[in-house]
Amino acid sequence: SGEMGALKLGPDGRIYATSETTTSGYNTFLGLIRYPNTLDTSCSFTPKGVYLGGKAARLGLPNNFDFKTHNLSITHKSEFNNSGFTNIYPNPVCDNIVNIGYFINNYSEVTLKIFNAMGVEVNSILFLNQSSGIHSYEFETSKLGTGVYFIKLQVGDHLSIQKLLVTR
Repeated sequence: SGEMGALKLGPDGRIYATSETTTSGYNTFLGLIRYPNTLDTSCSFTPKGVYLGGKAARLGLPNNFDFKTHNLSITHKSEFNNSGFTNIYPNPVCDNIVNIGYFINNYSEVTLKIFNAMGVEVNSILFLNQSSGIHSYEFETSKLGTGVYFIKLQVGDHLSIQKLLVTR
């Protein structure tokens, strides 16, 4: 039905929102207003801005939400059989910031790289060891030109690739 639910200003200055957007009436994401003090579309509203880690919200905000890391503890690991992307949002990206969400089954070496449509690596954005769970990374796209790119997530031996469209 598209109803908006609770809004909460987080300590990071962003506004978090719930909405009833699924047929079950529950949503596994929170909406995110990244820049609440700007007007119009420059506020960067993302309907699926924060993944709730297997938990669900309806019209109220979930208890114990960790505003600093933007994720909750995972209660239903069975939803994720392999490490990989949980969300890339917004996509297409036009406001220079894209949130790359991903899940890791076990403590692993993680790399995130960006490739252009010709398969040439244009940016290596992350290389580190991370513990299991849901993680997110905000990537600044201002140095990328308009076009199609591919985000490659390597977690140990598992490889995932997602398309990213950059518009201006």
